[in-house]
Amino acid sequence: MNQKHYTLSRIEKAVSFIADEVGDGEEPELDAIADAAGLSKFHFHRLYKLATGETCRDTIIRFRLARATQILRDPQITVTEAAFSVGYASSQAFAKAMKRLLDTSASSLRSDGERLDAAIESLAVPQTADGEPLPDLKVEIARF
Repeated sequence: MNQKHYTLSRIEKAVSFIADEVGDGEEPELDAIADAAGLSKFHFHRLYKLATGETCRDTIIRFRLARATQILRDPQITVTEAAFSVGYASSQAFAKAMKRLLDTSASSLRSDGERLDAAIESLAVPQTADGEPLPDLKVEIARF
């Protein structure tokens, strides 16, 4: 296996670990993610950013918000319940993350199905600071 395939296989293991943890409402730690990838945390952090264009923290936040926006489709679940189910300690922390990444509130998204679908789609892949998808990156949400 060449170095590129080795590195990508390690990153894929890390992404799978992150997705599983976030899906369970957990907050994965860098040490645990690096262990899942079989790399030291310092080496892993550099490789992850280089391979994906975002930090592990960015991926975790994006995955958590993507999961929460999917949960918001259920009108029986409150915004606060959605926030707690993906590991936010408060609805305020969730609202702040939604505003920063999506420039909107969860309630506003929930009331507009098309915008909710667009938000879920935009959170599925890494994006530039101005909201454009980063080209050729494969760290995307495939299941929840």
